[in-house]
Amino acid sequence: KKIVVVYALCLVVAAIYVILRLTIFNFPSAFTTEEIPPLFPRLLTSSVAMIHLFSLLIVPKNLSMLRNITWEYSLVNPTVLVSLGLILAIFISAFFLRKKQPLISFCLLWFFIAYLPAYNIIPMNANMSEHWMYLPSSFIILLVVYLLWRYALKQKIPMLIPLILIALGFYSIILIDRNRDFKNEIVFFEELLMHRPNNARAHYNLGTAYGTKGNYEKAGHHFELALKHDPHNAPAYANLGLIYSRKGHIIKAIEYYEKANSLQDNLVENHANLGIAYTNTHQPKKAIASFKRTLELNPKHPAALNGLGIEAAKQKNYREA
Repeated sequence: KKIVVVYALCLVVAAIYVILRLTIFNFPSAFTTEEIPPLFPRLLTSSVAMIHLFSLLIVPKNLSMLRNITWEYSLVNPTVLVSLGLILAIFISAFFLRKKQPLISFCLLWFFIAYLPAYNIIPMNANMSEHWMYLPSSFIILLVVYLLWRYALKQKIPMLIPLILIALGFYSIILIDRNRDFKNEIVFFEELLMHRPNNARAHYNLGTAYGTKGNYEKAGHHFELALKHDPHNAPAYANLGLIYSRKGHIIKAIEYYEKANSLQDNLVENHANLGIAYTNTHQPKKAIASFKRTLELNPKHPAALNGLGIEAAKQKNYREA
């Protein structure tokens, strides 16, 4: 009965999370509907991705937040066949070791269970990402520590002790070096772009970081590069519009705001900024329409409420203002 209660509570927590994930936390995908392949290619690609991420645990080189790979559509592909073969071998090993080496079997199987949510069974916003391996890696670490304890320390094999110390030193140096990349957003995304100069998302994020610091020249440069590599990036158009507005080029700003809205009509701040730009260029009807659209998306948006108030006051409708 105690076990049933414990599992029931776990299921309740899981159910609450699933409901939230499908509603409030239903974040937009980075892929469009047309770009997400069917289930079979997603499973093939996820198998390749899992083995690749597993290899990064052993040799963590060229680490990057953004790490999509090419979708795999054919089973008759050396990369896919090798990945599926390795996965099958791990499952077979877990099965045959379940009695003699239950901890090894436990670690191998829970590695797969922990990775399963990232297997793209339900389409995700990427087909490979390093952070998907964070939780699964804990079971690999447990397995490695167990093997080292059992076969190196317990049996006192002299040659393995220096190798363990060398490995610890190697991984420690990599860890310290990687931590430098997280000094701040600008350092992080500039380092990322050194390895992936054509990545639109990285350029957009770096542009946002520069914009927050008030460096509009560099911010605009990276938003332009984001659009070069992703011409449908609506937030990049919106932010470029804001930069032109702050430079006093209102007509150019309106052009970018309108382009952003044509690509994505739910950018709240962009509608508000467009309304302000229309107000500054004496286009009251368009300003009112933009502010009303802003309030449809966010009924408590202060700039939109203020903008409508200003337009109402201009028309001497002071009560509404």
